Amino acid sequence: MEGPERCIWHHMQLMSCVICYNLRAAMWRSSTHPDSDPQRRRWPPQQERVQGR
Repeated sequence: MEGPERCIWHHMQLMSCVICYNLRAAMWRSSTHPDSDPQRRRWPPQQERVQGR
C-alpha cells in the first residue's frame, strides 16, 4: 500500500503530481472539494456539480 497511498499523500502536499493526474481528478471529483483542487477549478463548479450528482 505504499504506491497509491504515497501518491495520494504526494498530491495533498505538493498537488502537482502529473503521474497520477487522472487518479487525483477522479478522487477530487468524488470528494466535495471544488475549490481545493486547482485543476478542478478550470471547469465551472455548477456544471461539474450537476454531473457529479
